[in-house]
Amino acid sequence: MKKINKLQMAKILENISQEDIIILQKKILNQEVKASFWAGYALFCKDKILSIENGFYTQLDFFNFKFHEIEYLPSNIKLFKKLHGIALSFNKLHSLPNELKELDKLKYVELHDNLFTDFPSVLCEMSQITSINLFNNQISLLPEEIGNLVNLTHLYIHNNQISILPKEIGNLKKITHLSINNNKIQEIPIEIGNLKKIDTIYASDNQITCLPESIKHLKKLKKLFLKNNPINEIEQEKIKNWLPNIEINF
Repeated sequence: MKKINKLQMAKILENISQEDIIILQKKILNQEVKASFWAGYALFCKDKILSIENGFYTQLDFFNFKFHEIEYLPSNIKLFKKLHGIALSFNKLHSLPNELKELDKLKYVELHDNLFTDFPSVLCEMSQITSINLFNNQISLLPEEIGNLVNLTHLYIHNNQISILPKEIGNLKKITHLSINNNKIQEIPIEIGNLKKIDTIYASDNQITCLPESIKHLKKLKKLFLKNNPINEIEQEKIKNWLPNIEINF
């Protein structure tokens, strides 16, 4: 049997009856496929036959809907109260609805390869989030409010247009992995020294000329990537002296 992807299935469903949809739903036995497809259909085709209010959909804890050219996330995402993760990469999103903050169990947010030019402000109101993937967008500014994400452990914002890291980055005291490769960053704030749990920093392909001495306080740091930055030999030696036991890539 020829495999039908989710988008093709959604188009098919637009032309069949509600009764047929119920029968088809019962025949889909694989829970992961069922959850991924039916939740997506209910959310993005809410004006069609299925209703997102149906308890089956709102019990889902992970929502995966990549590669579907989605341009917006409907406000009724707030009905998925049990979501702990969303994966909406490789779409055409440029913003997120404020209603997203009503998902107080949401911890994992994957939004890379979209069309964001601003860091979604609603995420900064969700202090429970632990992981954000926003790389491969066109974000130019990180808001000061990013410091509200006190439970964040992984932040991937490489391949954007960011020029400044706000000092509030120092509030992310649980962060272990920070990826800011391939941006336009010129300076690392002194507050970087507050990230006591950080394990790996990816900061290659920027415009960094030096690092603050406070970086020597990062006792759990194991790897530091600084390739393709205009850091001269004198500054490189300083960094090596501050971090004698760290794997540093210039």
